[in-house]
Amino acid sequence: MTSRLANDSWGRRRTSELMRVGLDLTATEAGFKLHACRGIGRYAAELGNRLLADSCPRHHPDVTIAPFRQTALQLPGWLESGVRLLGVHRHVARQHLLFSGVFTNTLAEQFDMLHFMSQLDTPAWCAVPYCVTVHDVIPLVVADRQRSTGPLWARWRRQLSLKLELKGIAGAAHVVTVSYSSARDIARLTTVAAENISVVYNGVGPEFFAPPRKPAHQIRAELQLPADRDLILYVGGIDPRKNVSGLISIFEKTSRRALEGTGQTTTVGNQKRPELVIVGDLKADSSYRKFQNLMVASSMRTAIHEVGYLSDEDLRSLLGTTAVFAFPSLYEGFGLPPLEACAAGVPVVSSNRSCLPEILADGAILCDPDDHETFAANLWGILSNSDHARAVSRRGIERARNFTWDQTAEGTLAVYERLARQGTLRRRSMSTS
Repeated sequence: MTSRLANDSWGRRRTSELMRVGLDLTATEAGFKLHACRGIGRYAAELGNRLLADSCPRHHPDVTIAPFRQTALQLPGWLESGVRLLGVHRHVARQHLLFSGVFTNTLAEQFDMLHFMSQLDTPAWCAVPYCVTVHDVIPLVVADRQRSTGPLWARWRRQLSLKLELKGIAGAAHVVTVSYSSARDIARLTTVAAENISVVYNGVGPEFFAPPRKPAHQIRAELQLPADRDLILYVGGIDPRKNVSGLISIFEKTSRRALEGTGQTTTVGNQKRPELVIVGDLKADSSYRKFQNLMVASSMRTAIHEVGYLSDEDLRSLLGTTAVFAFPSLYEGFGLPPLEACAAGVPVVSSNRSCLPEILADGAILCDPDDHETFAANLWGILSNSDHARAVSRRGIERARNFTWDQTAEGTLAVYERLARQGTLRRRSMSTS
């Protein structure tokens, strides 16, 4: 079935120069796998807004683009009722068990190729040719660590999910990824050949370069943050590779430097210790209970604030009153939160692992996330030296200007164009054979 439909989809292009691309925007839906308030949702929304703009196809005559959503694909009534009974697992059932069969004809009639916005949303079986954006291969990077952790059923579920994810990646006509670091990991850890991987960087929205809409006193009051303390900000998840336990340890050591004094000229003082602010939709994370225990056990627990998910407007306003951004992650596919902080003019101290040196370069201070003392020293260096903080801020802003969502759209369209030309070459070779 797969080969027949693939040949049919390329065959249809014999009567038209346009390759019809279906853009999967399911990740922008609130409640769909929690993507909407995370990086995948932002990627899908920003890319979709630009690829579907009226002016876009005029610049790329070989491609036409239209959206689709997995949740909107129609099932027979009796089957839809059965899928709904699966509750939170209904999306997985539609994605892996129903995509290739029930949805195939509908999609094959509309599109020559599909683009899935994440490997997490790619069906393991899909008869329509597709490309997929692989944001990272974290499950493979940390496979040894996860293999022996948790109850048996959790380990079995992780292994099944990983196998389905890898099958979806392996079946793609092409893979798009967001950094050269991720591209190397994909080529090393999956069956995808390096020549079938394209790197297209994420962007930073122009709103992060703009002045905050809410003044410092207002956003601090709304989030119940102290009005007179320097803020150390972290934005992101709390799964183990994010190194939140390391973040809290680093914060404790930074606070100790502020409270004890280090012989440096400081503007912090004994009554001005910094506060740690953690932003993210964390409560649904399986690591949340462990995270809470870490906060409660911390010697600086009264100075740690969990504020939950913030809108872009509130995040930008919070960045506007932040002294330094801390990001001690052990592995990232791209690292959008620290880059957005750079755009907002916040000095960033980041991990030097995976893609982060590639993306942040000299726009941030990079150090070993396992060396908590050095990480804390770098945070304290920014808190205690305003000239140093301004210098790091300037470099960060300049670095962030290299990444725009318009460039992301152009790079993605270039991938479509290349695949369309390959289809044309394939068509010509078939007609001359």
